[in-house]
Amino acid sequence: MTNVYCDLYVAQKLYEEASQVANDAVGNIRTIAAFCAEEKVMNLYQKKCLGPIKTGIWQGIVSGTSFGLSLFLVFSVN
Repeated sequence: MTNVYCDLYVAQKLYEEASQVANDAVGNIRTIAAFCAEEKVMNLYQKKCLGPIKTGIWQGIVSGTSFGLSLFLVFSVN
C-alpha cells in the first residue's frame, strides 16, 4: 500500500512540473512566439506528462486486476 501512495506522490509532483512548464509558457507567450518556440514548449510539456500517464495506466491495471480477482474469489466461494 505504501508503494501506491509513493507513486501517487511522484505522479502529483510530475504533474506539478508539467503545469509549471505550461504556466511559464502562458506567462511568456510573447517571448515564445518571438523565438518561434511553440513546438519546443509543447514537446517539453508532453515529455513532462509521460511519467504520470504511465503511472496512472499502471495503477489502473493493478487496481482493476485486483478488484476482478477479489470478485472472482467471492463468487467462486459462493
